[in-house]
Amino acid sequence: MKDTATVKLFDSTTVIQKGNEHIILIQDLKKENVKDWYEATWITSFLIPILVAVIVAVILNWLNRNKTNLENDKIKAETSKLRKSFQPIVIGTLQSIQDKIMPSKINALKELVQIKNDFKYHEQQYHEGEPITIDYDEFIKVIFYNFYEEKYNAYCRFHDKYSYLFPNNVFEIFIRLKTQLSNLNETKKSFDSVGDQDTEPGKKDKESIEQIIKSFDEAILAIRSDCHLDTSFIHEFIEQNK
Repeated sequence: MKDTATVKLFDSTTVIQKGNEHIILIQDLKKENVKDWYEATWITSFLIPILVAVIVAVILNWLNRNKTNLENDKIKAETSKLRKSFQPIVIGTLQSIQDKIMPSKINALKELVQIKNDFKYHEQQYHEGEPITIDYDEFIKVIFYNFYEEKYNAYCRFHDKYSYLFPNNVFEIFIRLKTQLSNLNETKKSFDSVGDQDTEPGKKDKESIEQIIKSFDEAILAIRSDCHLDTSFIHEFIEQNK
């Protein structure tokens, strides 16, 4: 009997038996049936284009940023040059305006000081030729008693005449002072209408007088500052840099 070969097939192995001999053939299924990760269809069709696009975008952004920075630097340099060329014109214009309105501002300061003095005025009392000194609380009461509508109207005329000359920080104090005097004017009218000589101003009335005095002082200082009348900083600078 001739030797016959028997062939047995498995998943990845082929066994050939010929007599007492066995021949084993091993087949690498991975090579035949499984692609490497970089050979997968989704990698080549999706991920790689995205990576390429990102890299291109980064390069373009870097190039554009450098170009933009150069253009911005050029614009800044031209703007600075233009600004410097206009500085003498702007400064000259502002100086001319200040020269024209400064006399009016000084007059406003004088008139406001006079209005404040009228507001605080009270007739000095004497006893046996000696002036009588009243305490602070009595002083506030006297101011309240002596207030009348013409004092409020005097400030309104001042406000209408001068307030537009000053910057916002000064103007806001003027507005506040006008409101305070208007409220006091209405309160005093109501107080006088009672007609009781023994009635005294209450705590709120006295506080309103204190607030008005404070606003007068703030307005005066604000005008002085706007007119550069306080030159102490010049003397301090000279002293420090001797």
